[in-house]
Amino acid sequence: MLDPELWIWESKTISNEEKFYFNYSEDNQGGPWLYISMDSGFEGVTEVYYTGLRVIFKKL
Repeated sequence: MLDPELWIWESKTISNEEKFYFNYSEDNQGGPWLYISMDSGFEGVTEVYYTGLRVIFKKL
C-alpha cells in the first residue's frame, strides 16, 4: 500500500443533469433516507469526501 504521505488529492465536480426517480425508505418520523455511493473503477482503496450535495425531493 502506498504511504498516505504520497497520496495525491484532487477536487472534482461531478454532476448529473439527467433526472431519475427512485423509491426510498423513511425513518420512524417519516423523514427520507438518501444513500450516496460510488464505484471508483480501481482495484484498490479509494477515499472520497463529498464537500457538497444538492438533491431535490418532489412528491409525485
